[in-house]
Amino acid sequence: MRDSICPVPRDQQPIQEFIALKDSWFFSWAIQNPLTFYKKLFWSWLLFIPIPLIILSSDYTETRNMLLLCWLSSKISLLAPLLLILRQYLSWRYIYGRLVSERVIYEETGWYDAQIWEKPKEQRDKENIIGTLEVAPILQMLSDLLKFSLVIIGVALSNHIFSISL
Repeated sequence: MRDSICPVPRDQQPIQEFIALKDSWFFSWAIQNPLTFYKKLFWSWLLFIPIPLIILSSDYTETRNMLLLCWLSSKISLLAPLLLILRQYLSWRYIYGRLVSERVIYEETGWYDAQIWEKPKEQRDKENIIGTLEVAPILQMLSDLLKFSLVIIGVALSNHIFSISL
């Protein structure tokens, strides 16, 4: 992008937003080796387990059944990786939309003065290729992982809910 013809501030240009997302600590998880990404999600799940455990133990009537309490806490803490995947998906989806769009909405000084800039054909083609070849596969992977996580959490929590109601 040539800054002389592009009125969009540099940090709001879709290609720059893509590079910033790609270089960030958290959002770069999705572009790493899938095994590394899954390990980070696993560690986030493990690190989150004590939070529901503490909350449940304060109000749980059967505190002497610590194994059941830990099992329930581990099920509830599955929500942490789900939220991390969702956050990843929404951010990458936002960048994808800005890359493949024909227009860029930007702000010159603040939220109250939004402007729209029509991308030149060459820039639109370049950003469309980046969106299609680099971001779309990330979105597909995150979408599949999000669906899989929802199924796992649904099964894990429904098993506990049905055992309580019986």
